[in-house]
Amino acid sequence: MDIAAIKRQLVKFKGARNNLLLVVAFTIINLFLTAFETGYYFLFSAAVPQAFFEIGQGLADDYQNNAFLITGAILAFIGIAIYLVCWSLSKRYRVFILVALILFSIDTLLCLFFVFGGEFNPFYLLDVACHIWVLYYLITGTIAWAKLRGVNHEDLNNAMNAIANKPNGV
Repeated sequence: MDIAAIKRQLVKFKGARNNLLLVVAFTIINLFLTAFETGYYFLFSAAVPQAFFEIGQGLADDYQNNAFLITGAILAFIGIAIYLVCWSLSKRYRVFILVALILFSIDTLLCLFFVFGGEFNPFYLLDVACHIWVLYYLITGTIAWAKLRGVNHEDLNNAMNAIANKPNGV
């Protein structure tokens, strides 16, 4: 693979990592927005951590026991932490972009279940579209990782240095 092709794959991989980090950030923001009952919600976030928190919050309200809320919050932050670990480790061990893809695929399936299994709201289709967007980037990042597996370290380092020295990455 020539240097230009390696750079293209590295840019795709970096895009996948950036989208994964956005998911982590928006999911954290959404948890705080839910906790403070603002009535706002950001798209581009993971559904499962949000569901853990909302279920814990609902059970805490129903049974007047904050242990449910605390448990839901802990499970939500564990879910977010797993995505954050995948993002962090994928810089050095690129296979973690595949792990993130698998986890976010499960999250997307559960998001579809939440959207179509309950009370339908057309707004939820935007959430599904954002999940598909993230899946697209994680898939392209995983494909890029697979293509970069056979590249020798010298060519890979040269391509990374070339990307680091150019603002647009190509």
